[in-house]
Amino acid sequence: GGPYEALTRVPLLVHDRRATYPARSIASQLDVAPTLLAGIGMPTPAAFMGFPLQQRAVRAGVTIASRDTTGLVAEVAGRAYKYIAHADGREELFA
Repeated sequence: GGPYEALTRVPLLVHDRRATYPARSIASQLDVAPTLLAGIGMPTPAAFMGFPLQQRAVRAGVTIASRDTTGLVAEVAGRAYKYIAHADGREELFA
């Protein structure tokens, strides 16, 4: 299947009484390792592309991909959009 809701909305529960987590409209699986590192007081290596969830981060969008599709999930003017390009040339835009 393609990158639809069940694949793009992966729940992550973090329980850390010491930290606050600002609201984010878009996060990525790339943020998991930096979040865990920040939780134990370690810096995020420069090579990492994610941001700790404990820090406010403005991210325009995240790319998504599966075997036959690529796409982008982004927020524009406070509204979430999902663009998907299929290998067969079809394109979809969800708001």
